[in-house]
Amino acid sequence: TITDTSANLAAASAASANGATSLTASDNATGAQASAIAAFTSTSTYNISDTSANLGLDATTTAGLNGAGTIAATGSAVTAAIATKLLSATNSGATTIAAVTDTSSAVKALSIPTGDVITTLTASGTSTIADAVTINAIGAGTTAFATVSGSGADIISNITVSAKATNVTVTGTVTAAQAKTINDADDGDGDTAYTYSISDTYENLMLDAAQDGTFDYAAAMVDATTITVTDDLNLAQ
Repeated sequence: TITDTSANLAAASAASANGATSLTASDNATGAQASAIAAFTSTSTYNISDTSANLGLDATTTAGLNGAGTIAATGSAVTAAIATKLLSATNSGATTIAAVTDTSSAVKALSIPTGDVITTLTASGTSTIADAVTINAIGAGTTAFATVSGSGADIISNITVSAKATNVTVTGTVTAAQAKTINDADDGDGDTAYTYSISDTYENLMLDAAQDGTFDYAAAMVDATTITVTDDLNLAQ
């Protein structure tokens, strides 16, 4: 049995490494070191810690990943393709990926095996609200979106998912009541900007349920991109 640093084990001659009953790394191996150790015929024990980018390179082999205990992918965000490579490994311990950023279509195809972790998962570009719901259900530690787009009804029914976006674009138009729900969410979440247009009757737009001279939907109308009154107005209105 040989116990040594990952660097020394990876640099060992085939004769000495293959002649041992087992190889044990006393520290974490890089992806390339793990791949070199896994190429020996002896039983090997090692954990991997390296940048996600390095682990995505061809120098990090499938055998190197599969033979590991734990895998820690650190550093800047990587693509969904690299994340899939790492999450598909049959290593005996947990795989933890610091960050993944890719398009909505690429990200929504990811699956996180039990025990594995993506700390931060970000969908770049524009995601439909349906895709955003799917991505949110993947189960990353934190899920974020650049932009989420959908109808007023769909945005409202999935408002907690919408709130994970930097920008939310409401397609079509919403009623004054829907606009208030969206505007209340906007006011309550300083990290998300909502864009919407209102189309409703004059009576609904000017609703003052409390009869206190304050229009119920005033704030929502102020923040709307456009407002369309759907019925004819008289001169007084």
